[in-house]
Amino acid sequence: MSCGAQEKTCWCLALPTLPTSQYQADQGCLCATCLAAQLDSGVVLYGIASCDTVKKARAWLAANSVAYAFWDYKKQGAPLAKLPHWLSALGWQRMVNTRGTTWRALASEAQAAVVDEDSAYAVLSAHTSIIKRPIVAWGNTYGGQLTVGFDEAQWQSIIKI
Repeated sequence: MSCGAQEKTCWCLALPTLPTSQYQADQGCLCATCLAAQLDSGVVLYGIASCDTVKKARAWLAANSVAYAFWDYKKQGAPLAKLPHWLSALGWQRMVNTRGTTWRALASEAQAAVVDEDSAYAVLSAHTSIIKRPIVAWGNTYGGQLTVGFDEAQWQSIIKI
């Protein structure tokens, strides 16, 4: 499948690539709404391709035959519309990567100001590299769970191996 848009950008670029295993030639509509619904039924891994933890997570998914779409923050931008839900579902403390270079480069006053969900949203939306990685939306196939970070035991329990 290829985009027929003549513009340099298209709405479809704001979504991760639909895995070929989730596309059937006779399925019909792939408008923004239908494509997003199709993606919600599968696994979407959000992160940065060069991140070592994301690399481990992607290798684990491949080794365990889990089909997934990859959303690369560096290429596609962080999905800021999902950030409020992630903060609520996962907890702002788990979402803020305080071990990375971007966090350490923040002024100590800016770091100290992150004290709740609202302040975490402000810093995460301004500095998307501080969003802990990977975030995985497991989709309806695996109970619709949402996880942050790579935890092999947790992931094994999700896919039931």
